[in-house]
This record gives sequence, C-alpha cells and structure tokens, in this order.
Amino acid sequence: MIFSLIDRLKKNAAKDNPDLTKPDLSRLNLSPAEDKADVPQDAPDMATWLERDIELISTTWVAFCDDPSHKHWTEFAKAAHNLHGASGIYGGGALTRLTTSLQRLLESQVSAMDNQALVNLHVQACQAWAYGNEDARTDLADAVCEALEIQVRRVI
Repeated sequence: MIFSLIDRLKKNAAKDNPDLTKPDLSRLNLSPAEDKADVPQDAPDMATWLERDIELISTTWVAFCDDPSHKHWTEFAKAAHNLHGASGIYGGGALTRLTTSLQRLLESQVSAMDNQALVNLHVQACQAWAYGNEDARTDLADAVCEALEIQVRRVI
C-alpha cells in the first residue's frame, strides 16, 4: 500500500493518470462569500466613544470619592489612562494636555485624596472640553491646561 502511494506521488504518475493532480473539491462548502461592504456596520461614532469615556471617568471618580477603596481607584485610574490613550483620536490638543497632566498627577507619589480638588478639576475640565462649543473650547482649554499643569508641577 505504501509503495502504491509513493508511485502515485512520483513526477510521471500525473502524466499517466491526470486525475491524481486534479483536486477533489466535492467535500468543500464553496458557497459564495458575503460581501462585507454590503453588511451594515453598527459601530458607534467618535462622539459616542468620547461621551462614553467622559462618562466613565466621571462616574469612576465619583465612586472613588464616595468610597476610596483600591477597587475604585483602579477603575478610575484605568478610565483616566484609557481617555488619555484615546485623546489623540478625539482631537488631541487640549484634551491630550488635560489627560497628560492628570496622568502625571495620578502616577506621582502624591495621594489623590490629598489632592482631590485638583483631580476633580481635571475631570471637570475634560467634561467641559468634551461638551463645550468647539470654537470656544480651544482657548478656554488652553488656559485651563496651563493652570492645571502649573498646579500639578507644584504638587509633585
């Protein structure tokens, strides 16, 4: 049996029996592929993602203030980290500056509870940036960023 298999695999075997080189596709399900472009996409837009991220950082901060447990701290720090990571696709600029300043504060050895007002200002500034008028938000956010960055440098 092995010798017959070897004979079938030899180069000249295909010349003697053309069926050996013809693939047997009878066992395959060869239905036409679905065109992915025709499938409606239900992905949320950037504004929805931003809204969710801002809501998450706000609610996790409130939860941490109400109960300053390790669990709530971890959830808030993760929400802040994720917002910072996504800030570039949300438009960057002031939001990136705000979240960078917040990250520096959170990563420092300074307790968030000792600087609760400063952390809260960062969270509120992120909310104001997200929900503010697009024309006015840049100038206002730059001024707020500058003030918050100065405060963070003083604290850490």
